Amino acid sequence: MDHAYLCIDLKCFYASVECVDRGYDPFEHRLVVADPSRGRKTICLAVSPAMKALGVRNRCRVFRSRTTSRIR
Repeated sequence: MDHAYLCIDLKCFYASVECVDRGYDPFEHRLVVADPSRGRKTICLAVSPAMKALGVRNRCRVFRSRTTSRIR
């Protein structure tokens, strides 16, 4: 019996859904899902594909996502 496996990057998926829900293209819009009220050292829960393309990874600190991708 043949098996098919599907692998989904759920963190990226979550950020993509947030982008689409807000009317943005997740492949063009830089979106980081995090709680800004916790300060700049909070952990990014999810990042959009556009952010991943810039080298930003999930579970990094918010301040690192800004310096890595040069977001202001």
